[in-house]
Amino acid sequence: MNKTLLMLFFFVSALAFSQDDTIKVPKIGIKIALGETVELNGVAVKFSEVLEDSRCPAQVECIWEGRIRIHVEVGRVNDDSSIKELIFGKVRLQETAEKTIYTASEMMIEGIAVTPYPKEAGEKLDYCLVVNVKKPE
Repeated sequence: MNKTLLMLFFFVSALAFSQDDTIKVPKIGIKIALGETVELNGVAVKFSEVLEDSRCPAQVECIWEGRIRIHVEVGRVNDDSSIKELIFGKVRLQETAEKTIYTASEMMIEGIAVTPYPKEAGEKLDYCLVVNVKKPE
């Protein structure tokens, strides 16, 4: 009887301590095609230009993993917009990897990724910027 109770105690203890208290909430991404404008809660976001795409294709072995630099136009609907440069991948000296496109008291828009990832060198891609809208931290 004592062995059974002891084993039950260890089993319950193992279950209790094996639980992970933190739960990661998945990011919901909104895709914006190159040249497309999307309105997000009164803010217009346009994926306007790919400046550089030096990401290493999946089927190629590279020395440098590369990066993609893009321009995004952002501003309140029917108002002046500004251009933000986002870099996904390697950042050089004096550059920042800031992915925030827009921030205000009620919401924040951030870039998550640029898709698709190249599979072969020289491949023509139909670029999409994936963004996330969330409450500011």
